[in-house]
Amino acid sequence: MNSAQWIDTNKTKMNNNVKAYRKAVLEILGIRKPSSILDVACGSGWLRNELDFSSRLDGVDAFSEHPFGYENFYKHDINGGLPQNAGTYD
Repeated sequence: MNSAQWIDTNKTKMNNNVKAYRKAVLEILGIRKPSSILDVACGSGWLRNELDFSSRLDGVDAFSEHPFGYENFYKHDINGGLPQNAGTYD
């Protein structure tokens, strides 16, 4: 089986895992309602569109560009840890 076939075979499972992950993240954040969030591996910035409360949102990602609505963005590979200048978050 090549990679394209594997992706086709497992696409539904992967999408369900992403949906479950996002739901869990939103549920935890909704309970805590932090005033500041560092979204690690933020990608396109899906979190900003899903938050139902106000919070300063910063992002870190090695591959994407600064997502709309994120106050600060760090283009950084997290395999070496978080950016040293990222500050502190709730």
